[in-house]
Amino acid sequence: MTTPLRILPDRLVENLESATYQYAVTMQNIPHYYTVARTWADHKDGMSEELMWTVWEMRKHDVMRPFGNMEQHYLDVNGFSYWTMVPRDEETMLINRQYSTHGAYDSPFDAIAHRYDDSEKPWYVVQAEREALYAPAAPSGRVLDIGCGTGLLVDYCYRAIDRQRYVGIDPSAGMLAKFALKHPDYQADATLLRTTFEDYETPLRFDTIVAMAGSGSHVTGVDIVEKARHLLAPGGRAFLTFYRDPTAAFERMGLNRAPEVAATPDGAVMDGEYVVVELTRGED
Repeated sequence: MTTPLRILPDRLVENLESATYQYAVTMQNIPHYYTVARTWADHKDGMSEELMWTVWEMRKHDVMRPFGNMEQHYLDVNGFSYWTMVPRDEETMLINRQYSTHGAYDSPFDAIAHRYDDSEKPWYVVQAEREALYAPAAPSGRVLDIGCGTGLLVDYCYRAIDRQRYVGIDPSAGMLAKFALKHPDYQADATLLRTTFEDYETPLRFDTIVAMAGSGSHVTGVDIVEKARHLLAPGGRAFLTFYRDPTAAFERMGLNRAPEVAATPDGAVMDGEYVVVELTRGED
């Protein structure tokens, strides 16, 4: 059975991410932030039609999770959880948000982030293998790096990447911290995001989308090919790598028909062979 592809409206994502939030000082036991109508551009007499639209749109996509000793409807977007404090059929002029803490982003890669780049092979062998793997991705223009990890794509393709037009996403806080340590100029807002590809939402469209070193095999519950194509700009290109046999990954994504795959790029042996899915989006 194909899993429905969740694509949030661009307007909803922009509203949630651009709103002004303040810390909820009266609820120190549940640290979070909130935004209210008076801080929205269209506010009038304590009301905001744009905030209200955002609330109703959130409720079309949210899920139930505990909040203290009760339950609330949450919407997860790009590493943050959003919720309101009233029943779903009531109006409100307040939206809460906090960094996602429900376990979705707990990652085994946190424990190995400090040594992820290391190898017992001679450095020149490792460099040759990684360059062989990363170079065919040919990142250019606005780049989305799925499972960016410690920034290996940037390490090996840095001359081709415009820092101001790069977005790296990864669920591991440890891997992102290592990335930021290696490339401190990549810590600008919205450059490195702690989120999964499943939860990632943006109004941006990308010229290049990559999922390197088998990152495509970690995506579950969403058709990576369909969502990548949706996020491509006209004329854009995606280069998605999977572990040697991606069949199980495709099944978890709910793909009705597995995409065509190519062999590992010559010389890119690394810790195991990969297969590649390449796709483009035609000019609209």
